[in-house]
Amino acid sequence: NLDFSMKYIFLSFLIMLSWKSLAQVQIGVSDSLYSQVLQEQRRVLIYLPQEVRENRDSTMRYPVLYVLDGNAHFLSVAGIVDQLSEQGGNSVLPKMIVVCILNTNRIRDLSPYKVAVGGFLSEAMANDTGGGEKFIQFLKEELIPHIATKYPVSGYRALVGHSLGGIFALHVLAKYPELFDDYLAIDPSTWYDQRKFAHGVLDSLTSGNYEGKSLFVAMANTNNEPDTTRLKLIETAFSEHQKSILDFTLRARKLNTSGLIFIDRYYPNDDHNSVPMIATYEGLREVFSTYRFSFEGLYAPDFSPLRSIPDYYARLSKKVKHPMKPTPEFLELCDLYYTVTPDPKRKEETRTLYQQMYPDRAKAYISKNSQ
Repeated sequence: NLDFSMKYIFLSFLIMLSWKSLAQVQIGVSDSLYSQVLQEQRRVLIYLPQEVRENRDSTMRYPVLYVLDGNAHFLSVAGIVDQLSEQGGNSVLPKMIVVCILNTNRIRDLSPYKVAVGGFLSEAMANDTGGGEKFIQFLKEELIPHIATKYPVSGYRALVGHSLGGIFALHVLAKYPELFDDYLAIDPSTWYDQRKFAHGVLDSLTSGNYEGKSLFVAMANTNNEPDTTRLKLIETAFSEHQKSILDFTLRARKLNTSGLIFIDRYYPNDDHNSVPMIATYEGLREVFSTYRFSFEGLYAPDFSPLRSIPDYYARLSKKVKHPMKPTPEFLELCDLYYTVTPDPKRKEETRTLYQQMYPDRAKAYISKNSQ
């Protein structure tokens, strides 16, 4: 029974890895740099893949996920990436570096431009608005180069922002799309400047070149009304937040943008504060949905390890902008599949690929598992 065999394989693999997982608690490092642009010290929390933490394979480079409001989201985002790319042989996401940017003056940094008091902004908050352009300059000229100098990064970058961070992400996409490849805007503050900001973003997305880029927008249920068609009947002051996001997504679906992949999701069971984790989880899965390696596919009629595995990594390499290759552990897991549910031809192909890529380790592995 193939299903039973696959469950057996995963259970065996998890047992082998469990003792390692217990020791992998320290997954983050703290870093900082002085920003000449912002005239202040800025801190970041960074999640690193296991082989980077253990100083293994110095040739590898990793895509980078930049997360705004990093002090609030480091644990959840690092956990999502670790679980979906590292644990139990998961390849839902590629292994990634996560850079969580801690706040100093959140209103200043994440607001696109100066606005007067109104909407959800008090007079004190409105006085702080307008630092978005400088914060983009900080990212572009200081933080991104700093990360590239210190850590093994590829050319791929994605940006995640929630609330004000969400409109900051939209601001970057509209005006500086080259800075990141994919954008996640989670329950964004599209009410900003009486929706004029959001309408300006939509205008930019209509005329710009966004080939190969994606925008994922998440909307929470902030009015305790699961049916979005009834939102227009709600007249409370706070309803403008959700109404503005709904208006933005409905308009964005109709845009004939130049290559932009637009995805939106509604979370009726989450409010503004609970939605970031589930939306980040689903947003990242959407962005990389066509790049997941399926172990169930090892037995597909057209699957050939010698051809299909290199083809998959070539496609992934193009996405993350760096040559990627299967790890020895990955190839050994494929070999385990073809051992438990016997497929001698594909098993031999897998071992041939292993020998081509890691001759010394493959020799020791094959000698030990020669049956």
